Parts: sequence; C-alpha cells; structure tokens
Amino acid sequence: MTRRVCIIGNSALACIKLAWDQASVAVAPGTTMTFFGSSQYTVDCLRLADGRLVPTEEKVGAQFAMTSGGSREIELDRFDHFIVYGVSFEYRDFLRIFRTHALIEDLDLAPDRHLLSNACLDRAALDLKDLRPGFRIASDISSATTAPVSIVPAPGPSEIVLDEPQFGSFKPLAETEFVARIWSRYGVLAQKYAAERGYATTLQSNDTFAFPGFTAERYSVGAVGLPQDAERAMAKGKWHREARARDPWHMNAEFGQTVLRQVLALL
Repeated sequence: MTRRVCIIGNSALACIKLAWDQASVAVAPGTTMTFFGSSQYTVDCLRLADGRLVPTEEKVGAQFAMTSGGSREIELDRFDHFIVYGVSFEYRDFLRIFRTHALIEDLDLAPDRHLLSNACLDRAALDLKDLRPGFRIASDISSATTAPVSIVPAPGPSEIVLDEPQFGSFKPLAETEFVARIWSRYGVLAQKYAAERGYATTLQSNDTFAFPGFTAERYSVGAVGLPQDAERAMAKGKWHREARARDPWHMNAEFGQTVLRQVLALL
C-alpha cells in the first residue's frame, strides 16, 4: 500500500525535496511525497475550505504549483500523513532572545547579557510559537481529516552565522555550556508544544551540529531555496535556486537526506 505524504512549509524544505528527488525510490519504496513550499512564512495565507487548504495569495499558489508538480492548493483527502515543516516554533526565533539576554542561572557564563526571568522566557516562547502559522495550519488539517500530522522545525542556522554582526555575540560562547543550554531549553519546549496538541515531532540530529543549535558549515555549502518568481522558474523547468553565498538559513541535499530519514521515521 502506497503511503502518501504531504510536506507543507517554507523555503527550508527545498533541501528535503532535492534529497527526495535524488533518492526517493532507494530510500522509501511505496511512498510518495508531495511538497507545498512558499517563501518565508507566506503559508500563513492558507485557509481551510471544503477539505482543502487554499492560499489566498496568488504568489503562494504559484510556488505551490512549482514545488508540488502542478497543484496550487492542498486537497487533504489525497494524503495519509502531513508534515508541517519550518513554520512553527522555530529555533532561529528562540535564539534571538539570547543575543542580549540570559537567565539568572546562566549569567556567570554570559555576564554581558541582561537578566531574563524564567517566567518571561516562558511567555516569550509562547508568543514565538503563535507568531508563526504552523500550529494553526496543523489544527486546520486535524479538523478536516484523521490523518496524522507532525510538526518538524527547520534547522538551526549554519555556524557561518556567527560571522554576522547580529549573531556575533554568540561566537566566543559557541563551545560553552551557555549555547548548549539554549538548544536544550528549545528542544524541551518544541517537544512540549507539539505533544500538547497531539502532534509527533523530531528535532535536528545532533550529528549535524558544529555546536549545539548551530549546523555544521558543510551542510550549507551548495544550499538550496525557492525562487521568488515561480512562474519564471517553471518556464525554465526549475523549482529551486541555489542560495546566496554563505547563506546560514538554507541547507543542501546532504542535510536534506538526514531530515528525510527523520521524516520517514515519523510515518
């Protein structure tokens, strides 16, 4: 029996689709995967209507057609399992809190930070979860189908982000317990938020990190994303673009293979 998987997300899913296109028959015989990706968090425009997730923005519909092989909307009864990828409670959002702040138990590790209470962190984390559309999309799916839904976060940024001014304050702390604790706290919350709503989840594999929460540079070499102009890309027979040089937010097909294995384990 064929397993029909739907993956919904932003341009971070490009590396998974590329890995799937290269190796689907070998890694998952009897499984189909259809990808519905659009730039940044524009899947926020999806609305549930008559058993379908329909984008209210034309640009999103065009990018869906580009990544899915022609479908501009998601017919929920076509699929047996849904993966919401990279648009829920995301590490890149959580990490930004700690550029300038630290919990009291961590101030000795990062004395240049401002004090942050645990209560404030809990409130901020909830706000970050609700900032992104992933849990709402998952809820819409669950209200219209009994198919299982999994929430999978996008990867942490490549370690090359440490060379950028806005994240440079982490560079001297990359190999310290301070950074490890941030990733650990994020993991606990990400799993908690998914479990509270009955969704399975999986976190980034530890063997892909250079430091906790920072992906090894090798996985961002030759990174791929999604073209902004989907119609033009499709006219050229392409669905993806190579990311800009030293892009810390997108990953390559090698990384996509690791996520693909994790996604298949959720089915």
